Amino acid sequence: MFGYVSTIIVKELSRFDRQYDMVGCYTVTYFPDMSVRFIAANDNSIRSDAIEQLGLLELRRLAKYLENKKFAELLSEKTNADMIAEQELLEQSLSTSLYRSENLTNIFSKLYEDHVNGKLSDEMFMELSHKYVVERMELKDRIQDCRERLAKIGENEAKQG
Repeated sequence: MFGYVSTIIVKELSRFDRQYDMVGCYTVTYFPDMSVRFIAANDNSIRSDAIEQLGLLELRRLAKYLENKKFAELLSEKTNADMIAEQELLEQSLSTSLYRSENLTNIFSKLYEDHVNGKLSDEMFMELSHKYVVERMELKDRIQDCRERLAKIGENEAKQG
């Protein structure tokens, strides 16, 4: 199987080719057209012209990639996947909150019966009922928030679809 060279690293430009006009032809024209990175290092440090060439090459690659329709498709797929994941989390949170809200109604009803039958003191009834009322109010807010966010996701899907 044939591969291709994506990067060439040399210690010095002279190690690549002794004819500097040919080196210029390769580094300025041929390598960028072939999407090959060329890095010339001198004494373990990268030269500024190599960094500039590398930066320009990467900018050209990015520009070609952004012009490509596949990029828009990939971005759209990612956005859709993120939206679906958020929708699933919101639906799960909504379902859990609704279930807990129903349970709180039953618990509060039993709590009231126990208080009326004398199984709970007034103080204990007040403490527990306050706790359940606060939780129920928090659940009500969470349920409303989940429904609103799910509606927004639905509107976005309708606009895109």
